[in-house]
Amino acid sequence: MKKLAVLFGFLISVNFNVFANATDGVKALGENATEAQKVLVRNGAKDWCDDQVDTGKIEDD
Repeated sequence: MKKLAVLFGFLISVNFNVFANATDGVKALGENATEAQKVLVRNGAKDWCDDQVDTGKIEDD
């Protein structure tokens, strides 16, 4: 049961960090970021941008 609680806590924290941007006050990844962390941030940024285009808040080039 404890492992499940830790897993859900980790997933929730990753979720908030992946979908955060500068206006949320979240710091950028440091120099020691793993490739997996970089991929998560890239994918989150791409999804955020796609959502902004879909809702008409920004235009796609």
